[in-house]
Amino acid sequence: SRRDAMLVRQRSILNARGTNQEYRINEGMRVTARIIRVSQYTVRVEVYGFESYIPIDNISNMWVNDIREVIQVGEERPVEILHLARDDEGRVVSMQVSIKAAEDMPQLQLKAENTYTGHIHGFSDTAYYVRVAGVPADVRCPIKSNHTMELMNIGDLVKFYIRAFHDGVPTGAILKVLKRKNRLDY
Repeated sequence: SRRDAMLVRQRSILNARGTNQEYRINEGMRVTARIIRVSQYTVRVEVYGFESYIPIDNISNMWVNDIREVIQVGEERPVEILHLARDDEGRVVSMQVSIKAAEDMPQLQLKAENTYTGHIHGFSDTAYYVRVAGVPADVRCPIKSNHTMELMNIGDLVKFYIRAFHDGVPTGAILKVLKRKNRLDY
């Protein structure tokens, strides 16, 4: 059964000791986790037979509105073990892992006059700030230059293009709203 297979993996890998009597798996290591359940705000993973939850803030270096849009059940993802607690017999009793900590930050090069999609990450009285996956900076989109007159909120997925770069900061204009963030109606 699945449970028996998980116990064997725990015994032979997670709780096993090497030739120098130190545990083979320790905090700070990067290992592979299998995704077993995904919800909007958490992911349940299995690491060498031990199940652990990952909250949305430990999923990615980029902004994520709904985990189900970026992770699927059955995938295998690299994770970093942030915390590992063992009982007196050396068995793992709790484990905290992070996909974000194991993520190598991708670097996408934005180019003027190209069109992209991204999520509204913030806004001010004069501009919306759009974050594109793979880019460590927000794109400033002045409200006056946007092609849509719709009000937008944090989390909305938008299509936009880059007009220019000012002091290394990309500026652009929002063309349209592709998907609204789910909101609760009060």
